[in-house]
Amino acid sequence: MPQGVTFPLVKTRAIDDVPMLGLTLWSENYSGYQLGQMAQELEAEIKKVNDVAVTHKIGGQNRQLRVVLDKDKLAASGLDFLSVSEMIKGNNAQLNSGSFDRNDTEFLVSAGKFLESVTDVENLVVGVQQNRPVYLKQVAEIIDDPEIPQNYVSPGFGQASEKALEYPSEYPAVTLSIAKRKGADAMKIAEVIVDKVHHLRTKLIPDDVHVEITRNYGETASHKVSELLLHLIGFIIAVTFVVMLAMGWRGGLVVFLSVPITFALTLLSYYMLDYTLNRITLFALVFVTGIVVDDSIIIAENMHRHFKMKRLPFKQAALYAINEVGNPTILATFTVIASVLPMAFVSGLMGPYMAPMPIGASIAMILSLFVALTITPYLGYIFLREKDKKETSGKSGKTVGGYLNL
Repeated sequence: MPQGVTFPLVKTRAIDDVPMLGLTLWSENYSGYQLGQMAQELEAEIKKVNDVAVTHKIGGQNRQLRVVLDKDKLAASGLDFLSVSEMIKGNNAQLNSGSFDRNDTEFLVSAGKFLESVTDVENLVVGVQQNRPVYLKQVAEIIDDPEIPQNYVSPGFGQASEKALEYPSEYPAVTLSIAKRKGADAMKIAEVIVDKVHHLRTKLIPDDVHVEITRNYGETASHKVSELLLHLIGFIIAVTFVVMLAMGWRGGLVVFLSVPITFALTLLSYYMLDYTLNRITLFALVFVTGIVVDDSIIIAENMHRHFKMKRLPFKQAALYAINEVGNPTILATFTVIASVLPMAFVSGLMGPYMAPMPIGASIAMILSLFVALTITPYLGYIFLREKDKKETSGKSGKTVGGYLNL
């Protein structure tokens, strides 16, 4: 590696590194440098919130001390650029010089200090001429100004928004992006941070500085999760209604009870695998709802058919019905799992992002098969069988000459 170049830092990236909250500070009265200073203080406060992993400031300008050397003065002093640069680096350091003990107390000794102000930089001794020290201010101009912007942020509110016409995008802005820790609830963290920002407006953020929430994954995720849950419940009700049309309310009740049991076991497996409830995991449940219902419908329908035929006692008919369609149901379930599970081995950033869907779908199908072969037969035996109609001799016929005429 060339001198002065640090070794590369290799860091893994996961889906939790994606920012879940974005706060944009902008104002008509403050510069990008001033907004950057406010954003740094706000960033320090946000980092104190539990389960906040990474924060990143985009836009604004940081403070920068620039040293503009005068080549004529350098030549007159017998100095050059490299020697002055090395002297600045050498003076901008703080080293441990040892320690000493006194009265059972250890004192650490440090030599030197970091450059903090323009005066510190101006009074650096960068050379000697005619037995006199040459100060940096004699050969250079020190400018305490904002740095050259590395990136730009402009407030935008959409083409059809009234704010876009009232506040043009020419005002400077700074954005803070915030990522959460793995397994943390984005909705709760976003609420805590937003409340903290409202509280800080009284002592940290001036009234004429606007704070816009430009990204809130917790809020959008909450809406989408609620929408998926609504679709999931609607799908279960629709399937139950269709089954009721074919097998009556008893068959619909068997399917209606078996599906929530399957989903409850699936959510338990999510918890054990450390999967959180999000759009991907819930989409996996919606994706396999038809197959989850399918296993229970096959078992319940065949039991219903055998109960109607009345060729065997109810218990034997239930066992015969399960054995009749059990193997095809198992084969069909594992065939679908074999077609879905390979998605879990996708590499790159999309791998951990998409993995919960095929894994969750496969677990849901295995559990649906387990429920269809254990709980559904029991529910079918309880609800699908009909009571025997015992016919009495007085109602079914009459006795003539000692014989029963039917």
